[in-house]
Amino acid sequence: MAARYLIILAVLFGSASLWPVETSAPDSAPPAYYVTIFDSGSALQIMDTNYPSLFPSTFAPFGGRYIMHFGARRSFDGQPPEQVVVVKFNNMHDLLAWHSSDAFRRTYDPHRIGHLRAFAVEGVQDRSANPGVD
Repeated sequence: MAARYLIILAVLFGSASLWPVETSAPDSAPPAYYVTIFDSGSALQIMDTNYPSLFPSTFAPFGGRYIMHFGARRSFDGQPPEQVVVVKFNNMHDLLAWHSSDAFRRTYDPHRIGHLRAFAVEGVQDRSANPGVD
């Protein structure tokens, strides 16, 4: 009798992994980075630009944090951009939620942007595959 209950429990709990579970983003999702490259303008002009990656209050609620923000640059091949800003998010889902948020739209002024490029890229998912890479 006890063996029958064990078999039933094994079937129930073993098949639980087959039941669909909806999540906003898997825990194993790789981090995502929002990169803003300012191609021209002085640092003062760039700081006067209304662009969401310059305002931590817009991305912090979505888990975003600065990785690079107007640091010193050194060129090895080609001309470096004027400034680079990189914001790291836990995953692409969080990054896209920020990008479509009201906070993003409120600070985005296409008339004051100047010359910039902005894009998102996923990082490394498994740290054991590339130790030391974040």
